[in-house]
Amino acid sequence: MVPFVPVLICPVLTEHWRVDAMLMSFEGKINRLILIDNGNSEWSPRTTKAVDMFVWKMPQNLGVAASWNLGIKATPFASGWMIVNHDVQFGEGATERFWADCRPDNIVLGGKPNWSCVWIGSEVVAKVGLFHEGFHPAYFEDTDYEVRAQRAGVEIISSTAAINHRNSSTLASSEQFQQLNQRTFQANMELFNERLNKPWEELVEWDLQRRRDLSWG
Repeated sequence: MVPFVPVLICPVLTEHWRVDAMLMSFEGKINRLILIDNGNSEWSPRTTKAVDMFVWKMPQNLGVAASWNLGIKATPFASGWMIVNHDVQFGEGATERFWADCRPDNIVLGGKPNWSCVWIGSEVVAKVGLFHEGFHPAYFEDTDYEVRAQRAGVEIISSTAAINHRNSSTLASSEQFQQLNQRTFQANMELFNERLNKPWEELVEWDLQRRRDLSWG
C-alpha cells in the first residue's frame, strides 16, 4: 500500500537541493508538506507528491526544535507528524516499511543516527508535549524528547527501513557553523543534563488537547 503521510515536516538551512533529492526518493503521498527554509533562500521545491505544500522562509534560523514545533503547531489535528532531515534518502520500499510501524500512540525512529527520520504520533505529543526550544540551533532536542517519552511510557520503535542519512550535512557545508557549534553543542549538553533531573511531567510545555478544544477552525 502506498503510504499517505498526514504531515511531513522538513527544515533546511543550506544545500536546499538535498530536499528535492529526498522528496524524489520518497515513495508515497503527503497530505501536507511543510518545508521551513531557515536560510531564507530563493529556492523553490520541486515535487508532485504533496496535496498541499507550504514553504515558509524565515528571516533568521529558527533552529531544529522551533522548526519542528512550528510544523506541529500549524497542523494540530493531524494524527501524527513525520519529521525528516533534508539530507535523507529513502531506499526502495523504505517509505512503506517505515510507515507500516507508525501509529498515533508511538514514535518510530529511522535512519542512522536515529532521528534523521522520525514519526511522532498525536497521542505522544498530547502526552509529552513539544520539543524544548532552549536547545538551539541544533543537538540534544531529539535526545531530550526521547528520554521524556520513555519516562512517559511511550512505545519507541526502531525501524529497519533503508533510510540513508548523510550525517551533519549542514555543519559540513560551513566552516563557520562548525566553529559556532563548538560553543552551542556544549551549552545544549549542559541544558540536557540539567533537565534530566526533572520529572517528565514538569517538562510538558504545550497542551495539544487544549489547542484542539479552543480552535476556531
